[in-house]
Order: sequence, then C-alpha cells, then structure tokens
Amino acid sequence: MSKVDRKQLVCLANTPYMLLVYLLYIGIERFKNTFFFCSEELPKELRDKLNCYTFYKCRVYIFKLIYRFWIKISACMHWPFLKESYIYGGDHYFFSSALVRGNEITLIEDGISNYSITHYRIKYKKLKRFLFGDLAAANNFGISHNVKKIILTGISNIPIEIQDKTQVIDLRSIWNSLALRDKNYILDLFDMPFKKLHILKMYDSILFTQPLYEDGILSIEEELQLYHKLLAECDTSKLVIKTHPRDKKDYSKIFPKAFIFKSIIPMELVSFCGIKFSEVYTIFSTAALQLPYQTNIHFLGTKVHTKLLDRFGPIQYSI
Repeated sequence: MSKVDRKQLVCLANTPYMLLVYLLYIGIERFKNTFFFCSEELPKELRDKLNCYTFYKCRVYIFKLIYRFWIKISACMHWPFLKESYIYGGDHYFFSSALVRGNEITLIEDGISNYSITHYRIKYKKLKRFLFGDLAAANNFGISHNVKKIILTGISNIPIEIQDKTQVIDLRSIWNSLALRDKNYILDLFDMPFKKLHILKMYDSILFTQPLYEDGILSIEEELQLYHKLLAECDTSKLVIKTHPRDKKDYSKIFPKAFIFKSIIPMELVSFCGIKFSEVYTIFSTAALQLPYQTNIHFLGTKVHTKLLDRFGPIQYSI
C-alpha cells in the first residue's frame, strides 16, 4: 500500500443531507473507513452509527471563542492523523477552521446555502487566522484557498466565484446504480427500511416544519398561527408532517388527522425510492426547494413575520 493510500479519510458533517451526498460521492466502503467530526446538531441516531467525535456548542460567545481556539491548538495532539488526511465536508461549521487549519478540504454540498454566497468584510483576518485557522479568515462555502474542490448536485445556479472548483454529481443516478444490498445499507443508516417508506405512498402532501419556537425566534402561538395559515386549504388527512430534528412540538395534537413523520432520512433519498408529493408546504425551509422533481410549493417566506425578516432577511420563493 502506498503512502497516499494510508491517508485517513475525514469528513466534517452536521446534517443527514451532507452525509448522504458524501456517502454517494465517496462510496460505501470509503464511507465506512471515514472518521467524522460533527456537533450535537447531527441526530444522535446517526452519530451512534459513525466513527466520529462530537463537539458541543457553547452558548456564551466568549466561551465559544475560547473553545474554537482550544480545538485549533489541541486538534493535532488528539487526532494526529489530521496532519495528513483527505478532508471533506463543510467549511462553515464552528469547528471547521480549527480542524482544517492550513490543510486542503473538498467541500460537500450541505443545502441551498452553497449556491448563495454572501461576501462580507472579515475584520482582523490575521488574528482570526492565528487563533482559529485559515478558514476563519475567509468567506464560507468555497471561497477560501483551502477549498480545492467542491461537490455540488446542481439544485440551483452555481456562483461564478466557485465554478472552476466545482464538480456536479447526479445523486439519483448514483443511487440507481447501486446494488440492492448497498441501498439497504443506506436506508438502514437513516433508520428507514423499504417497508416503512410504503406508508408515505398513502399521502399526497407534505409539510416541512422548522424549530422557530425551539430556537427562540417566535412564540409557540406565533409559529402555530403561521402553520394554520399555510395549511388553511389543505386536507390534513392527506398530509405528512416532516418534523425538523430540533422541533419538539406534538403535531399529533395540533393536526390530529395528519401523519407525523419523525425521521432523520433526507427527503431526496425518500424520492429516490419512488415517493413523491404533489403539494409541498413550508414557512421557509429550503428542504421544500431541494426535492428532485416538479411539485406545487406553498412557501410563506420570511416577510410573513417581522421577527423572521429581522432575523433571516428576505427569503422568498417564486416560480
């Protein structure tokens, strides 16, 4: 085995969707040999199945800065393989810069944000590079010189700044090319065997919820009022409610006729298995925009509430 072959595969992943993209891109055997870094935002059901280390977010800003600096100065002592690894994943997590340091990283798509690069002036670049690593001194989603390659699925227009680094892959084609045992491995990873997927075929509409109350953005009354407005003309007996992992509300009491779908499986994978919805509802979740087929999207957007607009800026959808 050559020296190159002995390099450790490392992936920085915080969402089930990124894990799916990485898995289909890298292949199952290499996926199994990958060491993952994540935070508690990645569902525990997934973390328990991976060879990974979990970082826990500090809520107090100054402690968060100290924690990031500690990760940077101690990473290579705790994980010496980082000095010579193939690193994949996201460059925008709070731990990304401290782990990547001066190394290269291949960016893996994490959602619609990869197609909406926002340039902002970074103050104290040299200090941030010293304290937290090279990525901290650059804009996210592929702008940094550390990012040598970007793996995207082409769900939107690719920003001109990263086009020369980007490779577009077709997730559905890769999925269709897999053997049945490999498909079963992936479905089991996301706790969704084929037999459970068949239940979804009984429904033609889906609601993607968001943890707006849990994240302290809206009161529970304000959030539920928006869902009732959104679903005013929906037959909830034909509705699937796909809850966000951080959403703890009991929707069986709020919409008793609907089917509550508490699963960590990415909806792209659900659609690969032949499940489609004709009507898709959301306040402003980008999950509704990432389904790989044509559907009727009911999208309120952030302008529907001043608290959402102030927190997230203008997010809207138009055909």
